[in-house]
Amino acid sequence: MAKLDHLDLDGLRSRWLKVTGRSAPRAFRSEFLRRALAHEIQVSEFGGLSPAVKRRLRQLAAAARDGRFIGSSSGSRSVGMAHASNSNPPRLARPHLS
Repeated sequence: MAKLDHLDLDGLRSRWLKVTGRSAPRAFRSEFLRRALAHEIQVSEFGGLSPAVKRRLRQLAAAARDGRFIGSSSGSRSVGMAHASNSNPPRLARPHLS
């Protein structure tokens, strides 16, 4: 992955096409594309997230989109959305990854 540091934008886009089989998003600039490409390479070499983690992330994203937060299976309780004027909004619980 250190080789990515020496690629220009065209080189990064070419490498993205080779790794993913699709064109790099045009909106991705060099630094972001370099990081996204490093992630794609790691996923292809070591595997991605487990189905359980993907499912949990989708649940958390849906809860955040709906303005509610849900706790993890480690015993956290559900927390409702705080008022916009609250200077200490509730935080998302960290997903239980085991």
